[in-house]
Amino acid sequence: MLNGLSGLVVLRFLEPIAMGWWNASQLLRVPLDLLRAGILSGMNREYPHLVGAGRTEEARQVLETGLAYTLAIIAVSQLVLGGMLLAAGRENPMLVWGLVTTTLVWALGVYAHYVRSMLRTSRQFMLVGRVGVIVAILDAALVVLVWRFGFAGLAARAMISATATFVLFYRQRDAATRPRMDWAVLRRLFAFGRHHYLTGFGLLLGAQAERLMLLSVSGGVEWLGLYTPALAAATLLQVVPGSMQGFHYPKIMEEFGRNGDERLLLKATMTLIRRTFFAMILVSAAMAMGFVLLVELFLPRYVGGLPAALITCAAGPFLAARVGVTYFSALRRWPEYYFYTGLQCGLPFGLIWLALRWLPPLPAVALGGGLAIAVSGVALVALVVMHGRKRSCLPPSPS
Repeated sequence: MLNGLSGLVVLRFLEPIAMGWWNASQLLRVPLDLLRAGILSGMNREYPHLVGAGRTEEARQVLETGLAYTLAIIAVSQLVLGGMLLAAGRENPMLVWGLVTTTLVWALGVYAHYVRSMLRTSRQFMLVGRVGVIVAILDAALVVLVWRFGFAGLAARAMISATATFVLFYRQRDAATRPRMDWAVLRRLFAFGRHHYLTGFGLLLGAQAERLMLLSVSGGVEWLGLYTPALAAATLLQVVPGSMQGFHYPKIMEEFGRNGDERLLLKATMTLIRRTFFAMILVSAAMAMGFVLLVELFLPRYVGGLPAALITCAAGPFLAARVGVTYFSALRRWPEYYFYTGLQCGLPFGLIWLALRWLPPLPAVALGGGLAIAVSGVALVALVVMHGRKRSCLPPSPS
């Protein structure tokens, strides 16, 4: 949350057009995330499950293969960056800085994802929280770089922050693990992780729909800059469901690996959804009031994007439904996964396109994106409840 707030302070020192180019460069994450291919998602599910089942040798092989794959895609990402820089040319320094920063931050983040996937104990999960606090404080301090150097300072701030996260997680790695590619394990991780990965990629693609649709409008880069408060609101709102799922998912999987009881799994999932939903109501309301004061008093250049930010806050509680993917991930119910992914990919583009026919660009994009979050969230919870009712009369399945 502190990281998001310091990101808003950054806007005071940058023109909307500069933030427009920064936001446009973030679209590079879409092709880069294709490299993940679900391997780390599979590791995130399979490693705690194997540990909970007492299969330590298989768990070790998962760590070794996951590390080898992580290092390989980091190397490939640098080749992607080279191609993008050749295509972009040197005419727009802000775009070049944005592309370089996006790639380096992504590469460091992939390794941090690998390390987080091997954490299991409550102490280790608390460490993840402490790393987040340290980096957030660092981000706040590095705002001075943006004040002093403008767009170049913004890029430097992002790279320093990502490097700090990498260093802190690197110290928590299993030093005994060496990269060793086991193709059979890799295929198994892909088989387990591709479904969860597709859902995550669908979320990413759906989130980028707002950027893409604004860029398709005349003067799109400047519109995208004014839309930055709404993008910041969306990022802040995802902190709560992301933290809840990141903290509880490995625990739920480890417990399910021990007992295989689907009824307990359903109960744990619905409890997680309810708690996240009520937390999101409070967070969304507080954020809406905070954005009104912040933009009008301190960010007058972005006041045109305030209505879009408020619409984004209104859709915040429906983000709680996303933690429900835990249920289908544990049961390996992929049809529901694909249905949810389709909603996440298709609804934002379709609803934004319709809204653009009747409303100005900024509120149209925010309204279309908010409606997509609400509809897909309700659909996911309904799927969890319907499937759980069908299975509630069954005995515990074998682990």
